[in-house]
Amino acid sequence: MRRLLPPIFVSIVFVIGVYFLWNHLPWLQQSPSGPQSGGTNTLVEGTRLEPPASYKTQPTVGSLAPDFEQSTLGGEEERLSDHLGTPVILTFWQTSCPFCVSNLSAVNRAALMRQSPVVILAVNKGEPAQVVQEFIKSHDPLPAARVILDIDGAISKKFMADALPRTFFIDQMGVVRQVEVGELSIDQINTALGALTEPAA
Repeated sequence: MRRLLPPIFVSIVFVIGVYFLWNHLPWLQQSPSGPQSGGTNTLVEGTRLEPPASYKTQPTVGSLAPDFEQSTLGGEEERLSDHLGTPVILTFWQTSCPFCVSNLSAVNRAALMRQSPVVILAVNKGEPAQVVQEFIKSHDPLPAARVILDIDGAISKKFMADALPRTFFIDQMGVVRQVEVGELSIDQINTALGALTEPAA
């Protein structure tokens, strides 16, 4: 009988110790998995158009397009991030580049033919406002495009737009889905625009 006393005593002490810990350390009672009420796993409506935080910000396919704010030819402030929720064609051009002019015209016509909304931001690289204004007056109008003046080349540098024309197709989440250098046909532009509505790979 005496030999059984130590194991029984140890068992009693163990049970009392577990009971004490369970009632005085509440964190032991929490489940390690599954969402908690009021936690951060709840989806908040109205946030679905926020850019995915997992993407890097750089002018390459699969990354968030770098944001910018710059004046248009009409003197209004234009910011890329203001267009979240709508696909964007961002094209870089110069009046002295014939391929740029043809590409910009094709982009404009493709956007006018499209039934669903699309924003065209035509960033003129390094030319004075007067030069761009005179060019617009003497050429076909660009009713679908917002002409942005990048006089100091800051936006062009941010998007590594050295060779012109350079065109970025950006989806409604602000993610670059396609980058093209050179003149594009209307069919190529329509294909790229159609791909913006497909889920990202």
